[in-house]
Amino acid sequence: MKHARGSHSSSRDLVSTIRVELQHPAGSVPDMDIRVRVERRATSVEVAGDTVTAEDDGGICRMERAGPGWMMENPSIAIVEAKRVFKEFCFSEKTGDYIPVISNENLAQYVGEAVITWKGNPGRFQDGIFLIAATSSFVRFIHFRFGQDYMDYLNIEDEDAQKEFVIGRDAFVFMRSTKFFNLQSSEGRRAALCHIFALLRWHDKKDGSQQGAGIGESLHPMAEFASALVELAAAGAKVGGSLYHLIHTIKDAPSEFLALSDEITDFRSILSRLLDITASEDTIAIGGGQVEDLNKMRLRGEQIVAEIEVLVAKVRKEGRAGEKKGGTVRKVQWLRHIGQADKLRERLRAQKTTICNVVALGIM
Repeated sequence: MKHARGSHSSSRDLVSTIRVELQHPAGSVPDMDIRVRVERRATSVEVAGDTVTAEDDGGICRMERAGPGWMMENPSIAIVEAKRVFKEFCFSEKTGDYIPVISNENLAQYVGEAVITWKGNPGRFQDGIFLIAATSSFVRFIHFRFGQDYMDYLNIEDEDAQKEFVIGRDAFVFMRSTKFFNLQSSEGRRAALCHIFALLRWHDKKDGSQQGAGIGESLHPMAEFASALVELAAAGAKVGGSLYHLIHTIKDAPSEFLALSDEITDFRSILSRLLDITASEDTIAIGGGQVEDLNKMRLRGEQIVAEIEVLVAKVRKEGRAGEKKGGTVRKVQWLRHIGQADKLRERLRAQKTTICNVVALGIM
């Protein structure tokens, strides 16, 4: 597979920053470490009877202590594919920003790199491959998962036999991806860093039962702290956008719903501030107790956000029913839900206070 050989400073600078952030607690002697893998790694496998080779542009690896030195236990917690520039951008009228577009050629290369890496060691990558796509100052995170029959599909040499084989079988590649994060902005750097923390946390949950102490137990608790926050922030952003859209598309929203929308905006601002503090060099290490408190806080926040989402869905459903009857949702119909909206606003405000206390007592 062909690869661009340009500068990959953006992705490597990001991962190098992570190496600084994930310091072990003072005085500890770790048996495991997470490091940047700057060396390219090539994998050759047989696909449909032909030998195919792919080479990544580095990655994030896990090291284990071996006597006086270290050995690479997992070279590809995530692999990196880097390009010099984008071929195309599109303009978003909603945000006023230019958004990079992945070409079909680059997407095919990402898929091919993931497939070959996975086929080269399917036992290690039972839960799929994480790929960090870096172009210029932008990065995005992609997770590839492979169907249970996909390995057999790759080994079939005849094209007609391949087409027949996939009928009724799980012989596909499934892809999930984030948007692009611009590392030239503080928001983009923070989001990218938190996604890698979340990636490590995901690996920790998968590997912990098999290997004893996982990544989260050996690394700085800030990884748990940041990954929990980014999950809660994403949920808050989603429901906040839904409520805002509802208020501005359905008439006569009462003050309780407007206040709830404002409270969600404030809640998201507090989370954003907390993420800034988490990524700051001045942040004092938090202990396992604070991480546990944060996870409890996150679960309570997610419960509130989920209830708000259900409430929004109810009002939207009534709005659609009103449209079918030739009308709209009037204030009398909004009033059915103002009590619940006010209770959710109070609970969200209390949760916001809890977050402020975590900031004050845990890491400031």
